[in-house]
Amino acid sequence: MGGQSTFVKVLLILIAIILCAGFFMTIDSVSRMTVSVERLDEDLSSIREEIADLRNDLSEAGPTIALKNAAGADGGVFANMDLRDPAAFEGDAIVTAMQSESGNLNYLINNESSVGDFWGMTNDSVAERSYRNPDEWQPKLAYAWEISDDKLTYTVHLRNGVLWHDFTDPTTGESFKDVEVTADDFKFFLDVIRNPGIPCGPTRNYYEDLKEIQVFDKHTFRVVWAKRYWMSKELTPGLSPLPKHVYRFDPEKPDEFTENTERNRMIVGCGPWVFERWDKGNRFVFVRNEKYYAPKPYLKRRTIRIIKEPTARLQALRSRTLDRIGLQPEQWAEQTDDDAFNEAFRKFRYPNRAYYYIGYNMQRDPFKDRRVRLACTHLVDRKRILNDVYYGLAQIVTGPFYVKSTSYDKTVEPWPLDVDRAKELLAEAGWRDTDNDGVLDKDGARLEFTFMTVSGGRIFERVAEICREDFAKAGIVVNINPVEWSVYTERLDERNFEVCMLGWSMGWDQDPYQIWHSSQIDVPKGSNHVGFRNAEVDRLIEEARRVFDVDKRSEMYHDLHRILHDEQPYTFLFTPDALVAQDRRFRNAIVYPLGMNVDVFWVAKTEQKYVE
Repeated sequence: MGGQSTFVKVLLILIAIILCAGFFMTIDSVSRMTVSVERLDEDLSSIREEIADLRNDLSEAGPTIALKNAAGADGGVFANMDLRDPAAFEGDAIVTAMQSESGNLNYLINNESSVGDFWGMTNDSVAERSYRNPDEWQPKLAYAWEISDDKLTYTVHLRNGVLWHDFTDPTTGESFKDVEVTADDFKFFLDVIRNPGIPCGPTRNYYEDLKEIQVFDKHTFRVVWAKRYWMSKELTPGLSPLPKHVYRFDPEKPDEFTENTERNRMIVGCGPWVFERWDKGNRFVFVRNEKYYAPKPYLKRRTIRIIKEPTARLQALRSRTLDRIGLQPEQWAEQTDDDAFNEAFRKFRYPNRAYYYIGYNMQRDPFKDRRVRLACTHLVDRKRILNDVYYGLAQIVTGPFYVKSTSYDKTVEPWPLDVDRAKELLAEAGWRDTDNDGVLDKDGARLEFTFMTVSGGRIFERVAEICREDFAKAGIVVNINPVEWSVYTERLDERNFEVCMLGWSMGWDQDPYQIWHSSQIDVPKGSNHVGFRNAEVDRLIEEARRVFDVDKRSEMYHDLHRILHDEQPYTFLFTPDALVAQDRRFRNAIVYPLGMNVDVFWVAKTEQKYVE
């Protein structure tokens, strides 16, 4: 009730101001102006008193903070409305491409970035980060929430009338229409990720300290954290509901959730895009949600085609069967600078919140030995790779945090290319060429391993080729094994590899627990697939979770960064630039600090390509 009276006072103040302005606009006599000014002074004094009362009300409101940009009970304010263009037209579609097909579309059991992207398109969360100022959360499914002073309790107020996408259950044939999103769906999300039979370790670890979700009514729930965790202020507004009426299963039989092939080939969300179909081996299709509770995207359809080869993707763009693709560095630098291309397409280059690495399976010989891992890093010619493979469109990194964040320790220098030092380290570890065949050996075993890459991943394959050449200079045999993406991820999950190359996408804020805490080594489909185990790193990660002060937490992350640099479970490679080419017909295509937002792209009526 206190919050409602506060907003009523604000409303009365605004009405008073409008009445005063209207009063003075009707004045036609100079002699009456003096009287009016006196009255205005009185009104302003009254307004000042109201503001003072309002401040007192807020200061006495207890240990809660009202949501910035809250819309009130009518829920009229939505995230990122400032990105919308009042001159925009509706209509048209956008066709993009991805390299590899997903195993399934259930993001809780599939950690692929593409599946996360699809869920981001089709689902909404309590709030959404501002694209212009990503540290600010703005209303989405909730129109308001309150945060306790101790940062342990968040009370969330959902909008009325938000609907799940209509769908027909492929298992039972039952149809569901106009089902409302409720607080129970948020509680269901927590119940699912806490079920030990659900292999969702990468998600579960972020919510270890979430004590409970208390449901008060259909549109009100409370998130209670058992311990202070600095990411609670990000994870709580970032909570998305899970449709209880879709994923119905017996908690004692979690296989009903994980192995329901038909349900896991679709997505039922509450966001701006509705999953329409998945044509196996060909494309994913999404259509605009015409029942969406917030301002709708201007485009009507999004299609993501599966095109394995980068050359084929560029050809499809040039032939106008694709509208937008990510470019390879070589394509950016040498294949897309002609007049015909620039007339038809625009190119965008901006920082990519990701890094790539070579990972060593520390649960296998010879990579249990730090000296071998460090020797391998000394044999990776990162400057050559940067120039010859990335065309300078990347930045060499030394640790696990986004290179421009405060968590990243900029004082750490990359290990240099140094074949002689690599040989010394390998000799210290007992590897010598005892039979003079040019290959190091130890206890009768040759120093030889398999470098697993993604088939069709041109950059990965070129990096592996360069490594094979340089490792041979120190007497190491590298066998390159390109495999399909589905096989690649399966081997990672099963820890069935020796050396891999991969990348991690990073959110605006980063907690290293998922990748680097030793508890994640044996978690099914866990992200610590290299098997890194270090007690001091575990301690730093655990203690940093309780630190809300950014500077203090960054100091702890710098310590972690330096340990990883010394231990070299990864050879950290690069943060690449995002390189995008897209059709010039799309207007309002702007790069923000959080990236680009396709939902606000639009096309002039006369230029629309796909007309329904």
